Amino acid sequence: MQCTATYRPSFLVIVLFIGLVFFGSIPVSAEKTNSDNNTIVLYGIFPTNGTLSSSGDQAKETFNKAIDDINSFLVHQGSSKNVQGITTDMESDPESALQAVKKLHEQGITKVIGYFSSSQLETIKDYADSEGILILSTGSSSPTLAIAGDNILRFNPDDKKQAMAVDQIWSEQNISEIIPIARDDLWGHDLVKFVSHNLSKGMTLEDGVWYDTNTTTFSAYLSQLDTKVGEVLKNTNAENVTIYAVTFDEIEPIMKEAAKPEYANLTKVRWTGCDGNAFSPALTGSTDAAEFACNHNFTALSLGPYTDISPVIYTALKEKLNGEPNGYTYGEYDAVWIAFESHLIDGKTDASSLRDAITTISNSYTGIAGKDFKNEAGDMVEGHYNQWGLVKENGAVMYSNLGHASIWNMGGEIYLVKYYPNT
Repeated sequence: MQCTATYRPSFLVIVLFIGLVFFGSIPVSAEKTNSDNNTIVLYGIFPTNGTLSSSGDQAKETFNKAIDDINSFLVHQGSSKNVQGITTDMESDPESALQAVKKLHEQGITKVIGYFSSSQLETIKDYADSEGILILSTGSSSPTLAIAGDNILRFNPDDKKQAMAVDQIWSEQNISEIIPIARDDLWGHDLVKFVSHNLSKGMTLEDGVWYDTNTTTFSAYLSQLDTKVGEVLKNTNAENVTIYAVTFDEIEPIMKEAAKPEYANLTKVRWTGCDGNAFSPALTGSTDAAEFACNHNFTALSLGPYTDISPVIYTALKEKLNGEPNGYTYGEYDAVWIAFESHLIDGKTDASSLRDAITTISNSYTGIAGKDFKNEAGDMVEGHYNQWGLVKENGAVMYSNLGHASIWNMGGEIYLVKYYPNT
């Protein structure tokens, strides 16, 4: 990658603009990349229908929020530049993601920001690599997709970190038996596998129930799960058992079905979720799913904000989204700012050069998601997760922050994992 000598990626710089405080790395020189065009265009793709829609909707809103904040910053700095965000809606299935990426690439676009599931990212990966389009992704965390040198950069850690964090939580809860119900896809299998690899001594992950990702009726799967839980309860106290739900928004029909009286064993144990369902809106309010989840101690991990650095941005996102942000929104926000910075470099615009530029910026960048330093595969190295539970107030179920787990990289594959409960 060749850049002009005037650009130097900064470390943490504090910038004030239009009533907001943004903490990140802003280049020392904001020179134009094209003297004839002061408009920088960033492209986003988001699932707004299907099982990813609640997360996709938040990611899209966050993308637009970041665009607005960048433009406010530019006005405050007296810059003649402006940023335009163009978004494309897609479905939650992998093929829809591939077609959306192809459509943008046919217009000559070489860089796309988006919320993609791991299955979607797996489907578009070969096309992105072969056709020279760089994907800046949140939403995908499958370790199988942690591949050095490809055209995928992920603005969140892979699920090896989530596996470490949930093990700490189960240790705190004295859990010894875990029974999964999980999506039968790349992400589901990877998360369950790495959770199994990271279990503390004395914990056992039972053979789980795997459901097809197109499933809409879960009675057969929950009958299997009820039987498995019953077998475990013959030798283990109920308070030491958890069902591990590795799902997206299908957590709603699963919980609604589980509340029926024919599943006697599903009501005897606690339920644990994951980052795919931590903020499912269906688990709030006064629905059957919300009641069941709250009554059975449902807790789930979600990536948390780096609020010590940027509390104002966190508060602004919470207002924009009308509620607690999904953990992946933080990486989405930072990805837009980092993509913007990459346009301020007078250099090449092919995918390989853009990857080098964005990686360089990321490695000296601290934003709402935290330190964005990336490993060889282009994923965030560290992981910081909030643990969310459910409480009932005035007859309605709502989310409550129970604590957080942080995973710090100590070099190589050595990590320090700590859990901090809220007291």
